[in-house]
Amino acid sequence: MPFNFIPRSRHLYKYLKDILLLLTFVLSLGSCYFFQENGIEVVIENNSDNAVSNIMFSTTENLSPIQYKSLETGETRTDFFKMKDHRTDGSYVLTFTRSHGKMEKIGAGYYTNGISLDRRMLFIIENDTVITRTSQDQ
Repeated sequence: MPFNFIPRSRHLYKYLKDILLLLTFVLSLGSCYFFQENGIEVVIENNSDNAVSNIMFSTTENLSPIQYKSLETGETRTDFFKMKDHRTDGSYVLTFTRSHGKMEKIGAGYYTNGISLDRRMLFIIENDTVITRTSQDQ
């Protein structure tokens, strides 16, 4: 009887060892997600014929906005918007003033419980519109 028990114990040990290695691997991969900083990369591109000014990117919670004085024709700005103090659901907001003095406010995207659902938010300012795109890719 003891001889039948030993092989089963070794088999069980190997099985548990394999499960433990698999679990360690999965948790290691998942930790990259858990330890990345909460926020979203913001890209603002001015494809209009004129410069825009007073650019501000924020959320509906309006915490720690990113601000630029101006953005010339053909210029692109990229920044990382940190969302460490955000706690509710909301969307992203871009406000700016066109060269003729008209202020525009564009809402786009969505975050929940203070956590961004996307990795990148792109705003392309055209002469008569603003194109928005979101991406989950880095």
